[in-house]
Amino acid sequence: SDKFIKNPYTKSLGFENLYRTGDFGHIDL
Repeated sequence: SDKFIKNPYTKSLGFENLYRTGDFGHIDL
């Protein structure tokens, strides 16, 4: 999940909090 949180694209979409919870850990952006 860390790679998603560090991904600037996911952060720009405002998903960093969702990834941190693990609810969207299955989504590969």
